[in-house]
Amino acid sequence: MGVSMVRMAWFSCAFIVLTRSQQSTGTSKQDFNFTLSTSTGFIYVAGTNDYANNAVTTYNETASTTSHVLRNDITANILGQLTDVAVVKETCGFVTSDSSLWSYENQTIILPKDQTQSALQQSLSMQLGSEISGIVGLGTNRRSKPSSNSWNTSSPSSTSQSVFQPDLNDSIAGQFFLRSPASKNFTFGMALEPPIASASGQSVTGTNAGVLHLLQPDTQFYDTASVSWVNASVTEPTNNGTLPQSDWSVILDGWVMNGEGSELTSKGQIVGNFDPLFTNIYMPEDQATLIHTEIFGSSFHNNYSTLGNLSKAWTVPCDTELTFGLVIGSQTFEVDRSILVIDHGNGVCVSGIEGWTNIFESQYMFGSRFLSSVYLIFNVASSGAQTVGVAPRRMDPSSPSSNPASSKLDVDAIIGGVIGGTAILVLALLAASYLHRKYKTLLSTERVSDYYRSRGVINDDDDLKSPGYIEPFMLMSPLSAAAAAAATSPATGTASRTPHQGLRPPSPKKSSPPRVSIPFLEIRNGAPAPQASDIADISGEARDRVVDGFDSDGSFTA
Repeated sequence: MGVSMVRMAWFSCAFIVLTRSQQSTGTSKQDFNFTLSTSTGFIYVAGTNDYANNAVTTYNETASTTSHVLRNDITANILGQLTDVAVVKETCGFVTSDSSLWSYENQTIILPKDQTQSALQQSLSMQLGSEISGIVGLGTNRRSKPSSNSWNTSSPSSTSQSVFQPDLNDSIAGQFFLRSPASKNFTFGMALEPPIASASGQSVTGTNAGVLHLLQPDTQFYDTASVSWVNASVTEPTNNGTLPQSDWSVILDGWVMNGEGSELTSKGQIVGNFDPLFTNIYMPEDQATLIHTEIFGSSFHNNYSTLGNLSKAWTVPCDTELTFGLVIGSQTFEVDRSILVIDHGNGVCVSGIEGWTNIFESQYMFGSRFLSSVYLIFNVASSGAQTVGVAPRRMDPSSPSSNPASSKLDVDAIIGGVIGGTAILVLALLAASYLHRKYKTLLSTERVSDYYRSRGVINDDDDLKSPGYIEPFMLMSPLSAAAAAAATSPATGTASRTPHQGLRPPSPKKSSPPRVSIPFLEIRNGAPAPQASDIADISGEARDRVVDGFDSDGSFTA
């Protein structure tokens, strides 16, 4: 039987390639589709010699005049699994709507060579589809060690290979700091629309998938007076759990569920992750089961799991009324049935809450469906401290912010979209844009060699040719103890049936038919982040205090 698919967001970017045969005549252009993830700080791209799926646009480093292959026989951590890869330095950029280029040089790009995938990679590939060429990581590589997950049974083909150890400077945020040394923080905001559920075989058309604000959040999209701040904690993954380490794990204060005549409250602290690479809300199996036992007519139905055998799914009556609220400090951020009840057509509706099949996994993952209800602000201080701000979205149709496409913002836009399908996940890329007019020789071959030998990327006997116009990253200084609040994954929150005044009654709206479309996402480039001080700790009511670059009212001052 055909299983309905949930469409995942991807972003399209022009890929300018100056081939060696075209140096006197101009450039050729390729388009790549890629998606975003906060669970990694890497940029992954499918190479021409390493991937056999003809539907995927692949990266050919030999066609570039600015690429530099650092190592062909090394391993790297890809979503928790060590994989054989090549490491490349490249000049990259986002092409804006006015055809200008938001450029950054010397980006580290990972080319996976081993198509053997972990269970998590395989499960995500079902959501991403066959035309995704890459993943752009928005993490910081602070916690890029491979996980010891029980499902991670595959290994690199050569166990003697060294492991590439990235740092902040191998991320987009790190490169921003190197190019803008006076800046104290790198910040981006997300105002996403929910993913689209459509039955197999249905056609799709374009629509809006939301906005990603680079460098400066847009206060038109969120309530500046109601921002809850949490530190991204140095949190180890659950022992034998499903999720790899994440750069943006945060400690949250529980959840509330309000169903038809019943209420559940989980008061214990939980480790949560916000990542648009995932679709639904994923939680420990016992908590998800408890929620669905309170929904009359719900039924366990694993054919609708968005992560294959890694998560459990439930069908629910299409007229189910319920809300789910995430508690952060004194605020509760809720989603209603319009997000939680997914209409797959033919009278089949599926819950937007899933449970991990791995009983050892105690972390929560909040995917794009939940993220569409809030505005997220991710902030990286130059010291390494990371904070996440969560604020209510401004959804009032009369507000200028309710229609991002019509808002008058003095920013550049990049148009992207969403693709669906079922195929192997290509762990891949941000579109690299090869710039041939801005070549600058910055460091000698000897300095490049010494730097990468110190990181284990090249051996003493490697013949490192002239780097051309590639500069190496500077070594990152150790993070201070105040960079983040240390935390470990707590025990599963204990849910109880108690009232919660912060959660309003369920919405009376009925189920709407599924939208069949490909959402397009705008990437808006704002002004550079302002000066800011480091953050030592944010907890409880203190989350309302001023944080890096933000005024006391929650607005962002450039």
